[in-house]
Amino acid sequence: MEQPDTLPFPLDPAADPAAEAHELLAQGCPVRHVLLPGAVPAVAALDYETAKAVLGHPKLTKDPAHWPALTDGRIPGDWELIPLVQGAGMLHAGGEAHTRLRGLVSSAFRRASIESWRPRIEEIAATLLDQLESAAARGPVVDLRHEFAWQLPLTVVCELLGVPASAIARLRGAFDRLVTPDPLDESGQGILDAQAVIAEELTQLIALKRSAPGVDLATELITARDADDGSLTDAELLQTMFLLLIAGQETTVLLITGTVHSLLNDPQQLDAVRAGAFTWSDVVEEGLRHSSPVRYALMRYATEDIEIGGTAIRRGDAVIAALFAAGRDGEVHDGAHRFDLGRSTRHHLAFGHGAHFCLGATLARLEAEVALEMLFSRFPRIGLAGDDVPSMRSIALQGLQALPVRLGPTGR
Repeated sequence: MEQPDTLPFPLDPAADPAAEAHELLAQGCPVRHVLLPGAVPAVAALDYETAKAVLGHPKLTKDPAHWPALTDGRIPGDWELIPLVQGAGMLHAGGEAHTRLRGLVSSAFRRASIESWRPRIEEIAATLLDQLESAAARGPVVDLRHEFAWQLPLTVVCELLGVPASAIARLRGAFDRLVTPDPLDESGQGILDAQAVIAEELTQLIALKRSAPGVDLATELITARDADDGSLTDAELLQTMFLLLIAGQETTVLLITGTVHSLLNDPQQLDAVRAGAFTWSDVVEEGLRHSSPVRYALMRYATEDIEIGGTAIRRGDAVIAALFAAGRDGEVHDGAHRFDLGRSTRHHLAFGHGAHFCLGATLARLEAEVALEMLFSRFPRIGLAGDDVPSMRSIALQGLQALPVRLGPTGR
């Protein structure tokens, strides 16, 4: 009979990521067999070096065709994590297919291209801060996530893609249901409904851009799809837009709110930033290290038998990387649980590693820097409205579901 500490560890979407990371890392095993929701088995890489090795391993692919549990029907089609592990876009492709799909959009995310968006991002942030101030006038407590954090990256990525303003609210609601499934919805119908809404909105966007092309990324992708060489299939076009929207939205929201929460819980470090001892870039990097918005990077599949962290991985096994836990690895960072801007090193895997390193990393960093600097400049007396800050329920992501604050007087 297996000893309790060798049994698969059940991953709970409602668990505290920090407590879970501490428990798993304290066991001293770089790799652990785990159970995903629905009792789906996987292998989790836990510490920094092992998670990094998984993310860049040449014998692990993101292509779910290499996962027998899915291809032979053992994983049901309404499994709550299906939207995150299956699809026609670059997130679920490997090898040459991934390189081809990534190449179609990479030019839009080059550092110089993204930096040119700074003035527009600042304009959007200023408008949203005006709206935030108006919301505070209606009551002393405002939800910073709802009133500011979610709107900034969503507005930016929608402008980048050319999504009309009329579609943004509906997309946002669908994405919220997708990344935080209702625990009482055992049928998974909520996830299916959210997927249908997103597909409908993106299909309408494609039709709009075909009839009225614009200077935006959606038009570029449609042009690639309609070219004679058939660079992009219809399914790949839809999935690529889906990925750009969700990857450019929820993780950045969680980065902004999580970092604000950390700063408001440590006024001395916030004062040090304001005094110029640290930059807002330092703040963003420590936010990424301390509280990676990605809890577990899903999924990779072994294309042959391999060994990782002293553990045998069989061909067809599903492997995940614990990016949040990797940021809390005490072997890499002293006092890893502390938000500390004075660290001499700040290695993290919040944007992944290897071929699937986050395409939007530069954009996310820029948005977070602008959001934080302008927020704390505009509202120098901002403070938490209480200790009861709700967290999201998710295996893939982690962060705050809401962030109630009191703004105080403005700095204007």
